[in-house]
Order: sequence, then structure tokens, then C-alpha cells
Amino acid sequence: MVIMKKLIFVLVITSIVIAGAVIFYFARNNSGNLSISSSPTPSPDSTPSAGSGQAGSPQASPKPTPKPTPKPSGSPSLWEQLSGEASCELKGEIKYESMSPRVYDNQDAIFTYKGVDHPGRLINWVVSPNDGLSIGPNLFANLPLPDGESLIGVSLPENPKYKSYELTASINYGRLIDGNVKIFTKQCSGKTTVVLP
Repeated sequence: MVIMKKLIFVLVITSIVIAGAVIFYFARNNSGNLSISSSPTPSPDSTPSAGSGQAGSPQASPKPTPKPTPKPSGSPSLWEQLSGEASCELKGEIKYESMSPRVYDNQDAIFTYKGVDHPGRLINWVVSPNDGLSIGPNLFANLPLPDGESLIGVSLPENPKYKSYELTASINYGRLIDGNVKIFTKQCSGKTTVVLP
């Protein structure tokens, strides 16, 4: 009986939370449509004077509200200041001191970039020789834009086959061209090495 009451209580609370989220979602999405009226009302200065209120008499029409130009996702000011190619660079070394536990020393292994327009852009890593290493970061989601840098993180496979690896990378970035976003790829300069004991 007590379990049933608790279950009902949890279901009621969950229903209230979901209903609140749905109401908030629709209220937020419809708030942008409130300024657009399907039947505009005349402004006070456009009402006819006394004696001229006959049907068909000319009236001043209300001024239409200008619609904002759609902008691509991302900060509008960021789109306006970005032009030309983005760039990126790799440098430094990741040196493993032991394999059990896997402890490494990041010796200035840094990924530097400039001119990235959106947090959803990709960082594409190439490892040579290819042995299943995991490299990060892979997205600009948690990195400062448009310019910044990040330490490079590495995760080795269970049984690495080689004692040395080279990391290179390329990035995706977008530019606003004739009102549309075009995606480009830029190869990063430099490389980062991974050295095992």
C-alpha cells in the first residue's frame, strides 16, 4: 500500500514536470510570433475624423513591421567579423612514462586554431601509424570561439603495436557567402608526436 502511494506520488510529480516543460516550450516558441498579427489594427493617428467615418473612406494603413533577416546559427557578431580561411596548428609531444598505469607527460602538445565560426564544427584527427588511438578534442563545443587553443588528449588501445605515433588534423569551418553558410576544410600545420616507453 505504501509502495503504491509512493508510485502514484512519483507519477503525479512527473506528470506536472512534463506538463510544465511542454507549456514552457510552447510559450517560448510562440513568444516570437506575438508581434506578427494577422489583422493589423490601425494606429491612433490613422482613425478617421468625425463625419468622415463612411465605409470606403480612405484611412492611413499601419506601417508593416520589418521582418528580421534570418541569420545562420552562431553569434551574429561572429559571422560579421569572420572572413578568409580558418587556420590551425599542432605542436609538442605526449610522452608516456609507464604503461601500467598509463601515465603520460604532455610536453606542450597543443592544438591552436583561429577563425572557427560554430561550436558544432569538427576536428578530424589522423594517427600514423593507425592503431586505434583515441584523440581529443573532436568538436569545438567546449572551446572558445573564434580563436583559442587546447591541450591534446590521447587514449591508447589495449595493446599498442608501435612505440611512436604522429598526429595530424584538419578542421571544418563555415563562412557566410551570399546569405548561405558554406562549409570548408582546413588542414592544420605541424604535428604532435606520441611516444611510448
